[in-house]
Amino acid sequence: MTVIDDQLELIDADDPTTIPRIKRELVELRLDVARLNTEVGDTQTRLREQQTRAEVAERSLQIVQENRQLSRENHQADIDLISQVLMEEAENRDWCDEYDRVIDRLNDRLNRPLQVRTREFVIDVRVSYETSFTVTARSQEEAEEILTEAETDNSWRVNSPFMSGDISQEGAYGHSVEVAVV
Repeated sequence: MTVIDDQLELIDADDPTTIPRIKRELVELRLDVARLNTEVGDTQTRLREQQTRAEVAERSLQIVQENRQLSRENHQADIDLISQVLMEEAENRDWCDEYDRVIDRLNDRLNRPLQVRTREFVIDVRVSYETSFTVTARSQEEAEEILTEAETDNSWRVNSPFMSGDISQEGAYGHSVEVAVV
C-alpha cells in the first residue's frame, strides 16, 4: 500500500467538504512543487556561479604562478647581465683583483650571487705511463730487440684510456715521452 492509497482511504466521499479540501491541498501541493522547482533552479544557478568562480580562481592562480616564474627568470637574467657588465668593466679598467674581492664579499650577502670571474690556467703535470706492446717474434729476446729497433723511429702508435694516437719521443700532445723496454 502506498501513501496515495492511504490518503484515498481517508477520503469520505459523502462529506461535502472533501472536494474543496482536496482542491486546497492540491493547490498547496502545486505551490510546494513550484517553490521546490524555484529552489532547484536557484541552487543550479548558484552551483554554476560557484563553478565559474572556481574556474576563474584556478586561472588566476595559474597566471600568478606563470608571472612569478617569469619574474624569477627576468631577475636571474638581470643578475647575469649586471655580472657580465661589471666583469667587462673590471677587465677594461684592469680592476680584476679588486672586482674579485668585492664580488666575493657581496655574494656572501646576496640571495642570488653575482657571477665570479673565471679564467683558464695552464698547469704543468708530470705523467708516468707504462704500457705493453704485443710483438710477434720467435722469442722474448727477439721481441725486445724488435721493439728497441722500432724505438729508433721515434714514433709509436698508442691506444690507451689516457691518450691515443701517434706519439714520438720528442713529444706527445706537448708532453715529452720516454720509451724504454721494461
